[in-house]
Amino acid sequence: MSKHGVGQGDVTYLKWVKDKRDLIIHRFFHDEPWPGDLPEGAIRLICRRLLYLEHVFHRAGNRIWRIFARAGLMEYHNLGQDGAVVMNVGALTGEGELWLKELTMAEVRRHARERRPSD
Repeated sequence: MSKHGVGQGDVTYLKWVKDKRDLIIHRFFHDEPWPGDLPEGAIRLICRRLLYLEHVFHRAGNRIWRIFARAGLMEYHNLGQDGAVVMNVGALTGEGELWLKELTMAEVRRHARERRPSD
């Protein structure tokens, strides 16, 4: 990633997230006994670890697109509470394509607002 313009802090973060991913994919259920073989206290501990990993992955899922955008690998358009649009760099920047980019953003906003619960 550092060869593609990703900053050192971002590379460090991505490696840290990958280590957490590798833990859950390759080692978590191999290192720990199955929940049916554990006392209640141990199950609570494992559930806390899983909840922690869920938070890590949720945050990483939001941060990774901004990291790629800072490196110039993707375009990231933050739409605030309506979400975000991620696309290839320069995908919709031509004169004839600007309307499509604006339409895409408007549709993402409309869809997000339709899905929000009513106040």
